[in-house]
Amino acid sequence: MPDLDDFCRLPLERQLAFTHETLRFISWLAVTGRLQPGADYLVARRPRLGIVLARTEPELHLRFMETARSLGFRDTVAMTQFNLLGHFVALFGRRPDELQQSDWDTGRDLLLESARQIPNRGVKALSTACSILRPRSFTARCPTTPAPAVAGSGRHSS
Repeated sequence: MPDLDDFCRLPLERQLAFTHETLRFISWLAVTGRLQPGADYLVARRPRLGIVLARTEPELHLRFMETARSLGFRDTVAMTQFNLLGHFVALFGRRPDELQQSDWDTGRDLLLESARQIPNRGVKALSTACSILRPRSFTARCPTTPAPAVAGSGRHSS
């Protein structure tokens, strides 16, 4: 078990070297606000934080997925967005409903910068995911008008 106070100060290679079970526990700590991993860790590790967030916030997950479906998104795309929401929650140590616009902007920039520096981490896919997930999405409220379709977003055409 890593020392949580020192975990984020470890070199990235050491952060990634823990056992699978420890890394899963780190994901839970991150989603529940007990540990704030850096953007490099989140991009390099690619933790499935959406699954952990869905387990810790089941009502939010249900509302999120229902809203995404009502807007024409496939479940796989919606779950990708929910996973990204988990990354923002972990990055800032806040509950989903506490995230501010500045968190979304800063988080997007931090994750994209890390993706540019770490080989084979899908900058384009991450950029697309960030453009689809909007600040209003985390509350899973239906907007009065749907957001415009984004190429490759997986939205069904109307």
